[in-house]
Amino acid sequence: MTASCIRGPFPDHLTTNAKYKQAALTVNQCTTAMALLGRLTRKLLTGVASSINVFDLHLGRQPVPTKLVPGPDATTCPHTVVMFKRLFVDETWILDTTGCQYGYEDILVPFDRYIDERECRNLAQPVSYDATETEDLDYFATLPFMNKFRTQRENMKRERRARLRFAEFVDANVSQDILQGSNVDFDRSLDTLMSKLKMHMSTPSKRA
Repeated sequence: MTASCIRGPFPDHLTTNAKYKQAALTVNQCTTAMALLGRLTRKLLTGVASSINVFDLHLGRQPVPTKLVPGPDATTCPHTVVMFKRLFVDETWILDTTGCQYGYEDILVPFDRYIDERECRNLAQPVSYDATETEDLDYFATLPFMNKFRTQRENMKRERRARLRFAEFVDANVSQDILQGSNVDFDRSLDTLMSKLKMHMSTPSKRA
């Protein structure tokens, strides 16, 4: 018997609710998101934030509780988010890219509002946000039960290649210019960036 990871389109016959789809796709993915988006986040927030940290907490209020089936009970697992303080003003924000697994669609929320609305508890000590795209994979590679089967190892290699390919794109294409201008300008720049990203990820790297 071997463990496998089946990749493919979302099984639309299970639900047509967009919120439930988002929850299913992001459940148990907060650590992955923090690793994958580290370079992108730091690049965009340079010159905007005076500090960028990451920390764990527990959400006491979860409008859309999700769970892995089969899998362990994740209700007591900590949730990882980014906290940053803006330059020159007394503002602290939470950046939560996987909050939709609990039914929260807002990604960028003022710190106090985030803590109150989600009834957060057991806040861990923030640490500097210096994650690389493969930080979690590097850790998983040290766990025997995650490398026991050939399929697991192949999936991890495939995932690593894709993430390094994404890092190449961030280095070459992402800058703070996307944050400049009006909302219309931002939407236009984002559409262009997404098109470039899809093309980039669908072609092999030229690096040896």
